[in-house]
Amino acid sequence: MRSIFPKYAHRYLVEFQYRFNRCFDLFVILARLLRVSSVTSPYPERLVRAAEHDG
Repeated sequence: MRSIFPKYAHRYLVEFQYRFNRCFDLFVILARLLRVSSVTSPYPERLVRAAEHDG
């Protein structure tokens, strides 16, 4: 485990905030979802229902 020095705490928090916000950019998520749904072939319903019970 790495130590966090108080001198650099602000930098660590800014980096964490950048990474977190980048993961949850709703416009990017929507664009990716639309792109993937347009190029992916349909999935059989029986497999979708089977996946619901596996988790």
